[in-house]
Amino acid sequence: SKLKQLNDDTKVLRKDKDKAKKKVDKLEKSKKKLKQEIKDLNEKIENITAVTKELVKLKQDFRGQSEQFEKDRQKYNEKINRLEGEMMEQAQKKFESINAYNVEMNNLRTNIKTLQKRINQQELENDKLRETDSQSVLGSAANWVSPTNWWNTKK
Repeated sequence: SKLKQLNDDTKVLRKDKDKAKKKVDKLEKSKKKLKQEIKDLNEKIENITAVTKELVKLKQDFRGQSEQFEKDRQKYNEKINRLEGEMMEQAQKKFESINAYNVEMNNLRTNIKTLQKRINQQELENDKLRETDSQSVLGSAANWVSPTNWWNTKK
């Protein structure tokens, strides 16, 4: 009976040992699973950290580009304003020169009309003088050369 008791106790011990081994295997499996999860989480953390660094770098780059864009935009607006000012100045000068040209042309037209009137008056006076001269020349020529002597001159 002692032998039977020993045998029964051995069986119980074996069962308990099997249970304990199963428990240890289960715990080992859980431990392995947790280690893998930790490894996966650490990889995710590394990826998130890398992405975060990249995002910070991109944000800095974009800030720099935005500042540069703002500077360029200001320069461009200043240039546009300066060019518009120059164009307005040039247009004003053109208007002034056109006005001066028109005034000059009107003065010249007036002068031309005045000169044409003077020329016409002078021509009238000249015509009168010619008439007077030709009458006096004809009169003196008639006195100077008699028609009878004109053809019968001897050489």
